[in-house]
Amino acid sequence: MTTFILLLLRYTLGNLLIFPLYLLSSKIRKRILFEKEYGPKKGDRVSEDIWFHVSSEGEWEQIWPVVSFFSTLVVGQRKLNMTIWFTSTSLKNKVDKILAQKTQDSRIDTYCLSLLSINPFGPRNILSYKAPKLFFMVRYDFFPELMWQGIRSGKFILLSATLKGKVDKIRRNPIKKLKAKLRYDCFDHIIASTDHDAHCFQKLLGVSENQQSPVEEAMSEKFVGSYDFRHFQIMQRQAEKMNLESTHFQDSFESLFKDYSIDKRIILGNFWFHERELFTSEFISDLKDKKILVFIAPHHLKGEEFENIEHWFEKFTDAGLDTVIWDEIGIHGEGNFILCKLPGLLCEIYPYFGHAYIGNGFGRSIHSILEPFWSGAHLYCGPKTHRSTEFDFARAYYETRGKINPAVIRELHDFYPLLINESKEGNHLKPIDSDNLKLLGESIRTQRDGLLSYYKNFLEKEAQAD
Repeated sequence: MTTFILLLLRYTLGNLLIFPLYLLSSKIRKRILFEKEYGPKKGDRVSEDIWFHVSSEGEWEQIWPVVSFFSTLVVGQRKLNMTIWFTSTSLKNKVDKILAQKTQDSRIDTYCLSLLSINPFGPRNILSYKAPKLFFMVRYDFFPELMWQGIRSGKFILLSATLKGKVDKIRRNPIKKLKAKLRYDCFDHIIASTDHDAHCFQKLLGVSENQQSPVEEAMSEKFVGSYDFRHFQIMQRQAEKMNLESTHFQDSFESLFKDYSIDKRIILGNFWFHERELFTSEFISDLKDKKILVFIAPHHLKGEEFENIEHWFEKFTDAGLDTVIWDEIGIHGEGNFILCKLPGLLCEIYPYFGHAYIGNGFGRSIHSILEPFWSGAHLYCGPKTHRSTEFDFARAYYETRGKINPAVIRELHDFYPLLINESKEGNHLKPIDSDNLKLLGESIRTQRDGLLSYYKNFLEKEAQAD
């Protein structure tokens, strides 16, 4: 009922606002044009098997392992059709890539979610289509159109769910608690980012903790558990190294490390220009004396941000350091200070390093920590971790083993002293136990298989009913 009321308000009072905003705002006009270009067209047949909704690029990465799994399934003697609804215009490049590769046999459609449609039954509106058998949403964007279709679907699943930063507000404010309960009660399954998040959802919704196991009985009703489908994908990529092999320079890359043990190798992943302050005089001196090897993988590989990094890096060459550039042509140089200009390699490269700094912890929020986590490296980041459930996952895992990993540095110049066990706070890192990570990996594979097996069986039952 709440969702229906919100829909009613959206297409009555909301519509009254859209027209004047269209006249006044160029952003609104651009958004409407984007929705027309990337939304469904009249005559399009939208899948009734599986839907996904993602907000932006981070959520896209989270659902892709699930999309990949279902893309290989045959249910009821046919392959499954999938539709990915997306919100942000930042996904344009990924969507264009899928559209460019699309053939008559393609089973994946991508459509922009129409936020500014004034007709709830027009061809661009998600409400015009029959709800799917499975509907996966990621994290947020709880628009009434999505919630309405989710309620009508066979199973409505929220992936990577989190209440991080909201628990205290919900606890203190009865209205916010009611809103949260009404919202999350719409979902049949909530698969949270961490065990702590799962516990918070269980408490909010009154779901017993013994329903965390991904078994048929538990998942047939309201289910709240924790899992991140990216875990398995990351482990697989790091084991296979397909992107690294495709560069045809894997041997040359690995030869750079021959004189350095893994604890002397440092990678700065998703590096930003402002983080150059990591390089203290002691850090640079050890680089120059070839006591360590440093690999920089910038977050941006074009534009002003990357150009600044390039110019800064060139100064080290002029200062006498042995630098290496890795670009599309190949690996240039044989030094111990490497700048990578190739995209898509970072995940597979992390396992070569004993120490990994994760960028942007002094910006908006740290970047993904799961990839370096699975490499088994000592992890370092800045203080902006409040948005990262991945940080919580990694910290919780290592705290149970008496280790501080990831280590949070409060100032950029604290990084290298901490790395060489000279942190002012005295939080020295202990060696990482790779055997325990392997055991965790096996457990995660079992969880993944259980969850996906349930959804596969559900679709098979639906196919038989049809």
